[in-house]
Order: sequence, then structure tokens, then C-alpha cells
Amino acid sequence: MVSDAEGIFEAAFQGITPLITNDEYVTIKLQAEEGVIPEKETKKVQVMRYASDSPLGIISDIDDTILISHATQLGKKFWLSVSKNAYTRRPFPGVSELYDILSNAGANPVFYVSSSDWSLADLIKDFLKYRKLPQGPLLLKDLHINLRNVWKSGGGSHQHKEEKIDLLLKLYPGMKFVLIGDSGQHDPEIYASIIKRNPGRVLLVYIRQIKENDSDRRAKMIESILPEKWPEIVFVKNTAEAISHAKQQQIALFK
Repeated sequence: MVSDAEGIFEAAFQGITPLITNDEYVTIKLQAEEGVIPEKETKKVQVMRYASDSPLGIISDIDDTILISHATQLGKKFWLSVSKNAYTRRPFPGVSELYDILSNAGANPVFYVSSSDWSLADLIKDFLKYRKLPQGPLLLKDLHINLRNVWKSGGGSHQHKEEKIDLLLKLYPGMKFVLIGDSGQHDPEIYASIIKRNPGRVLLVYIRQIKENDSDRRAKMIESILPEKWPEIVFVKNTAEAISHAKQQQIALFK
């Protein structure tokens, strides 16, 4: 495998060993090239594998869904990007409890799909761990390290989010999903498109309401989906509303 200019590579492997519950790792060996010798010849990387017939999975956005990012206010967003780290960035109050409920205390996998750049991957991983949120695979946008893209991270085209969610539904054909996002950008429209193409695969949608008139977007989202296909779509003003609803849904989701 050959990485891109920023050292990122992608590869698909056919699973040949039974799925186990203990931590799994793969070892990557770095090849010397053109006289450049790597500081470490090998790197051990943890692997996250889930059974294709797992009953429920969570697909979550990151910016302004679990992590306060002010994605719609560029000045505030830029300041957060350059002045804060994984331990000083703030989550929305209550998100760890909400994700603990929806993941059934970690029994159900959580996939994080975001328009943030890969340059923020380490920050996001540390943030999840520090804030006691479920660890899970990150599906981020291609890496472009420069000041302009730190400013733009999380913005621009969100087509990749739809592609990544489609990939997850294809990889786990026996799994139903809960989708979590916010109304700051295009999550409602992306999720509506996913639901229309994959009837019956999405059980529940939570959208954090950013603006007061976002109820209009909920109505349009439902109108765009045939009635027999759409799941319950819940717009919430804060995490407490989502927690209250999720507790009522636990029996239905986990049966």
C-alpha cells in the first residue's frame, strides 16, 4: 500500500478469522524509500470489527452534534480550532449519557461520520475518550492541512457523508440504525436521502435544532419521504430532550 502526500492510506481486508470480543490489532511495516528511513519500522494499530448481523448501530455527526463547534459561525469556529485541544473543547451537556443509552452501554457500535478533516482525527479520538463517549470508527473527510482548511473543516460539500453512510449500510446488511445529527448544515437532507434509498434500515433520527425555525425543515424532511418508509424523526432543542425520548425507546430499540 502507498499513502498519499499527507501519509493517509485506505485499504480493505477480507476477514479470515472469527470475530472475537478481545482487542484486535494489525501490524503495519513501513518501507524505507529513497534513502528515507522511518523512525519506527512497525506500527501496531487497533482494529474495530463488528458482526454484520449486529441488531443496531448508531451513526453520528460530530460538529455541533456532540462537540460544540459553532460550524455556522466562522469566526467562533476558527477560534475554537486554533485555541482549544481535546481536553478543553466542550461537549454538549448530557451527550455521554445519551450515547450510553443508545449504544446499550457500548454493546451497539457507534460510527462517527463527519465533514471534519482527517487532520482532526487524533483530537476527536482523545475528545471521545476524555468525555467518556463510545469509541468507534471515524469516517472523516480527506485531509488537507493548511490554515484555510482549518477554517473550512466541517463545511463545503457534504457528499462524502452520504457516501460513507451508504457504505456502512452496505457493510452491515443485517443492522438497523439510529442517525444523529444537527440542523446547522445538511444533516436533515442527507438523512432523508439515505432513508428514501434504504427503506426499513433506519429506526430513529435525532436532529439537534440549531435555529428556531428548524421545525420547517423537519416538515420538509418528512414530506420528502414516502410515509411507509420514514422512521420517527425527532428534532430536539437540547440533549435532555433526546435523553428523555431515548429512555422511552429503549425497549423498542433493543428487543
